Amino acid sequence: MTEGGWWNGFRDGRRLPPHAKPDMISLMQNRRVLFFLPFLMGLITLGCEKLEVTVFRARKGLVESTVTSVEAGVVEPWRKASLAASVSGRIVRVYHEEGDRVSAGEPLVELENDLERLRVEESAKDLDRLRRVRDDLVTQEQLDRADFAYRRAQVDHERTNVRATFAGVVAKTNARLGEMVFGSMALAMGTGRGGSDPLVYLIDDSRLFVEAEIDESDLFRVSLDQPVKVSLGGIERTTLQAKVISISPTVSTQEGESRTAKIKSEIVRSHPHPDGSSLAASGDGPPAQQVPLIRVGMSADIEILVGKAEDVLQIPTTAILERGEDKHVFVVRGSKVFRQPITVGIGNWDMTEVRSGLSEGDLVVLPTDAKLLTEGLDVKFVIGTSRQSAR
Repeated sequence: MTEGGWWNGFRDGRRLPPHAKPDMISLMQNRRVLFFLPFLMGLITLGCEKLEVTVFRARKGLVESTVTSVEAGVVEPWRKASLAASVSGRIVRVYHEEGDRVSAGEPLVELENDLERLRVEESAKDLDRLRRVRDDLVTQEQLDRADFAYRRAQVDHERTNVRATFAGVVAKTNARLGEMVFGSMALAMGTGRGGSDPLVYLIDDSRLFVEAEIDESDLFRVSLDQPVKVSLGGIERTTLQAKVISISPTVSTQEGESRTAKIKSEIVRSHPHPDGSSLAASGDGPPAQQVPLIRVGMSADIEILVGKAEDVLQIPTTAILERGEDKHVFVVRGSKVFRQPITVGIGNWDMTEVRSGLSEGDLVVLPTDAKLLTEGLDVKFVIGTSRQSAR
């Protein structure tokens, strides 16, 4: 092979035979260009495509400042009780099932009480017999003893019944016909049947509350009777009205946990129904509306209204970017985006008040990859809603 012949044969990264002719080499080069041409055109087209962004048109309206719970709270009843038998015995009757509504004093469970009933009958006869005897043959002490024996027999008989201590709902029952129970002493000591579970768990849901924790930094913004929005975890898109009725006097100091304080709010209910549903209303909220059945134990998030501003310029909170103490947004003017510093007022997770830097009608870019946005970038946009900003 002559000098330079090896290189000429290896042009374009391919080892060509020494006898390859120039027209053959040109043909192979042209084929390679044709092969890569679609890829080159695709890259050029991609480079020219505009970034699509979603924008929100700045508008005036109501902005509320809220304090939210650090984690989901729990719906609690007004009263609750774990009921057990006072004495030991065999269960002979269970009056109600789970979910039944009962009145105060209504019997729930009855234990075997044949002996107790006989004592009541005999002591009643003895008392009646003494009362019929002439006064000069019976002393007052004898009458008193007979009366005491009768009343004690009544008490012993009554202790074989488990009754509702208040009107409410049978939330849970562990009473089974024929089983032995060993009294409230066994329940307290954790021994015997019923040592781990009460016979009946009774709740009064005529009033419902939500207990939730807030961060200690928000504690001084909260006061009694402030309106609360309750969002139930088990009912989508349902918000109930409530009010703050209790603020914990202490802050949690458990090691390894955030410093929080417990807030108790009462769900506003009017015209309660026997099935537990109700009309919920608030003086500052929407008109009364029928709400679904609220279950004790449901998870619930709370938002406490601590301030509000009406007819102010507002934008979605998530559109606001921060750099140190400075806050800014990206706005679209024409077909380009520009960084715009702003000053904000009160706000919440959804909307924030803008006090300066924007005007009504400005197109504010909703959340996107901020790294893609640069000053003067050409974009195409679609009008979105505040609901999209929460995604």
